[in-house]
Amino acid sequence: IVRFQLVGGQVKPGLGGTGMRVGFGDHLQGYASLWTAKRSGDFAYRASVGWTRYPRSTREVADGRVDIVRPDIDPNVGSQNVRADLRTSYRLSKHRQLTFGGGFARSLVNFYGIGPFNDYSVAASVADVSATYESDFLTVRSNYALLDATANAGHNYLGHSIYQADPRQHSFETDIELAGTFKAPESVRHSIIGGINYRLKN
Repeated sequence: IVRFQLVGGQVKPGLGGTGMRVGFGDHLQGYASLWTAKRSGDFAYRASVGWTRYPRSTREVADGRVDIVRPDIDPNVGSQNVRADLRTSYRLSKHRQLTFGGGFARSLVNFYGIGPFNDYSVAASVADVSATYESDFLTVRSNYALLDATANAGHNYLGHSIYQADPRQHSFETDIELAGTFKAPESVRHSIIGGINYRLKN
């Protein structure tokens, strides 16, 4: 049994070792991922890259149709994902640490349903960058996240809309937390924690 310590949903830098997994199937189905992690003195890192592709199980529209308009998306892909991530940490002292990292993923998903949108596609890019300073009494966290996507119907008759939408969101957040402890009387330990949070979404 292998257990990795998680920090903010991520495997802690320095844990997990190095590994690779690869698989391929028919109709260009496959996956591949590579990861490496190491600690050297006070510095630690973890990096990973990956790719996944699943073909569509059916095609709503055959190739060569001149009466159909389609988005510029491979109609043979059911879902596809490319991703990369890097997280680092550095111990400044016994009780102080800096962490920094970021990640990026590009995904394409074709949805099947019923009604007027029985064939719908979403292509999205997501990215994040984060930094944290931790000490006994002060913690400062900042992170930025991006969502940039295009969504549309998989096809429609010539002259009709494919209902394209282009959602985009920028999100920035910072937390500052102060913590202190004292005893009063000597046998009773008290903790006081206060902080401030700023968040901006566009």
